[in-house]
Amino acid sequence: MQPFKVLASERLLNEKYCTIDKERVEFPDGSQGDWFIKQNDNAVIVLPILKTGEVLIERTYKHGCGEVLYEFPAGLIDPGESPELAAERELLEETGYRAETLTYLGEAFSGPTGSPMKHIYFLGEGCKFVSEPEREPAEQIEVELLPDLNAAKTFLKTAISSNTAYTALTMYDLHKNL
Repeated sequence: MQPFKVLASERLLNEKYCTIDKERVEFPDGSQGDWFIKQNDNAVIVLPILKTGEVLIERTYKHGCGEVLYEFPAGLIDPGESPELAAERELLEETGYRAETLTYLGEAFSGPTGSPMKHIYFLGEGCKFVSEPEREPAEQIEVELLPDLNAAKTFLKTAISSNTAYTALTMYDLHKNL
């Protein structure tokens, strides 16, 4: 496999949550084409489990798809911030919960054809409510509790969700079975 050769690069859009570059590339066969890359900071996703074994899930509106989805707490890693600190911060900001322990589960590219962004997954265990959430203006989130991980898996089979929720559960299963 050979990486594409970048012949030219131009920033088309440079907004806080949306930076898009256009690259003129040469493919391995010598032909050329334009490639568009969305530049994003990496993000964290937390699978929160309370001391009772209940699983915390968010019901949230996502404007990009125009739907209300079920997801786990997630957010971008701020510049200079470690993934662990970002996971703690996002869990607290979005839900008001804090985890006793955070365990790294793994990471995956979010959409490698058009972005270098990675999703970094954590298991948050022993979560307990400590304060009111401090959400951003665009965040519409309702916190719900499911009885346990099996109930969360069953629920997500029929709920409208994003790939991050399914991947978090898969990463958890892989982690527990290693």
